[in-house]
Amino acid sequence: MVNRTDARAKVAGPSAESISHDGSVPVATRALAVDIAAVTALVVLTLIPYAQTAWFDFVNFDDPMYVSRNKLVEGGLCWSGVWDSIFRFHAANWHPLVWLSYMVEVEIFGMSSGAMHISNVLLHLVNSILVYTWLRVSRQDSVRSFCAALLFAIHPAHVESVAWVTERKDVLSTLFLFLSLIGYSKYAEAASKRW
Repeated sequence: MVNRTDARAKVAGPSAESISHDGSVPVATRALAVDIAAVTALVVLTLIPYAQTAWFDFVNFDDPMYVSRNKLVEGGLCWSGVWDSIFRFHAANWHPLVWLSYMVEVEIFGMSSGAMHISNVLLHLVNSILVYTWLRVSRQDSVRSFCAALLFAIHPAHVESVAWVTERKDVLSTLFLFLSLIGYSKYAEAASKRW
């Protein structure tokens, strides 16, 4: 016969591994809670200045040439557009990933300046979280990592890159920069070819 009190404790109570012998919460669990709190605060504090861009229109400086009146982007995601974005220059530039990201958005949302601004904000949010992650992977403490990531997230130097649709190339290249830095840091730590 099973004792009901023991059964309830097994279902509702923490596992033996999650509590140390002295009854305190393990360091790894505390670190995870701190990281979750830091990322949440980072998201909220970044959205405060940038959420308003959802209502911004296209800017008459470069946005028509790159996005709003660009035949390559206006057609949405199609094979000819993918081909042209990869193998041709437009407006004296070659950045296929940027064109492809615009085409995907036009395919999903139509030619919406708000959706494109939100995409830039979301990419910047991901970049800010990646700054925090990279610093934590590099064995920095959570307070320093959070302060550096917050400075990155809300520094006025990033306003143009985030609030101007044409500057998508900036937030996209930053995304791959920090993914590379995290990958290299993990490789240097573990010396594993996987990273």
